[in-house]
Amino acid sequence: SKLSNYEVLMLEDGSVDNTPEVLRQCEKAYPNLIAMTEREKVGYRVTVTRGIQKASKDWILLMDGDGQIEPADIALLLDCSTAYDIVAAEKFPRCDPAYRIMVSRVFDVITDLLLGLSIRDINFGFKLMRTNVAQKLAPQCGKLGEIYTAELTIRFVYGGYRLHQERVRHRKRSLGTSIGIPLRKLIPKSWKAFTGLLALRRELTAGGTPAA
Repeated sequence: SKLSNYEVLMLEDGSVDNTPEVLRQCEKAYPNLIAMTEREKVGYRVTVTRGIQKASKDWILLMDGDGQIEPADIALLLDCSTAYDIVAAEKFPRCDPAYRIMVSRVFDVITDLLLGLSIRDINFGFKLMRTNVAQKLAPQCGKLGEIYTAELTIRFVYGGYRLHQERVRHRKRSLGTSIGIPLRKLIPKSWKAFTGLLALRRELTAGGTPAA
């Protein structure tokens, strides 16, 4: 169905090209678009958190601007939204390089084992969330650094909110630059993610709180 009451928040993280100016021109051309630009690079987590806090509608559809998402699949998330508090997309079939798929799968397995979850592509930045819940949980994130949407999803689940996972089509990246882990940094980054998951588990299970 056609949406009549919506806003589009375009989040920009300190680009050194003319992206901010392009967004400002788009803001003038489209009344429902709000451009949020940063003077300097602040990182994915901070940028997205600011966008979540700025959102004014009942639902937030989070998606990256790298061309990997089929726009028609937005409807898949919207169609099942009212029965849940967060709808997390899973890439299927996944078109990433084998190395990235392997790293992602290992992270998913470790997360499942440590936190008692069963979520595929947990850090995939294509999610639909209730705004009031996301605005409460987003500022709490920080244990996993730039593995941001994974931590946000985990906090939804441990907060007792209803999660559904929906498979969506995946396209090869056509825009932007991947922030994947370089091979030379794989071990230190993996250790940092592992210790972050342990810290997150300690926080979330304090007092015996079970995984939802």
